[in-house]
Amino acid sequence: MSRRAAKNAAFRRRYATSAEFREQCSDRNREQYQKHRIRRMRAQRLWYAKSGLECSRARSKVLRERYVLLHLQAIAKLGNVCKVCGFSDARALQIDHVNGGSGREENNGRRYYQRVIDDTSGRFQLLCSNHNLIKAHEEGKIGAVRRKHA
Repeated sequence: MSRRAAKNAAFRRRYATSAEFREQCSDRNREQYQKHRIRRMRAQRLWYAKSGLECSRARSKVLRERYVLLHLQAIAKLGNVCKVCGFSDARALQIDHVNGGSGREENNGRRYYQRVIDDTSGRFQLLCSNHNLIKAHEEGKIGAVRRKHA
């Protein structure tokens, strides 16, 4: 075992057994955070100045625009229309896994849309909201619709 590994193991043992030591570590972390807070804030301001963004709200707007652009690119790659009925309003089109598997991966965000855009295996398809819900119902992913009796 290297000296560093032995030192880390000793630290973990001491941290696990001593409430006083945990408190000291917490205090030290808090002090370090406060000490370097001004430097981090200054670096953030420089970044915003260089990128032309004034505040986090403007940054959020830029990120949202990128997200929407990726979403539209993914829809365009899949043909811009529902595979079943030909519906073409992008607001109601949803990306569907042809063979299921949506539970095994993250289904929103930039990485997901990038995977759809980069996919060459044909494991994604475009369905309108209605047909996507019907497919999920037929596959047993959602229960039967409950109706209230009058």
